[in-house]
Amino acid sequence: MSIVGDGGFSMLMGEFASAVALELPIIILLMNNESYAMEANAMAAAGLASFGVRLTDVRYDQVAEASGGVGLRTTPAELPAVLREINRTTKPVLIDLKVDPIPLPTAKL
Repeated sequence: MSIVGDGGFSMLMGEFASAVALELPIIILLMNNESYAMEANAMAAAGLASFGVRLTDVRYDQVAEASGGVGLRTTPAELPAVLREINRTTKPVLIDLKVDPIPLPTAKL
């Protein structure tokens, strides 16, 4: 299982289409907080106001489905049931997990 953020995945989502084409049975757990959180935290650590770090509510589960894989959107409370459900598939799976944005501790640069 690969755990990724929505910001990072949005830059490389073509890789999911490659996984579908290669029939790789991978699972991607996408932590969707609708932001480039790492960038926001780096800006905060540098004493800068965050700018350009909010994302729209992209339906990454639908992107996965459109690519020929399995896409599921869920919440933390529903995640255990979703994880049990995907054990039966051989296609690449993307789980779009809606999470609250939280500030991460950062070091001053």
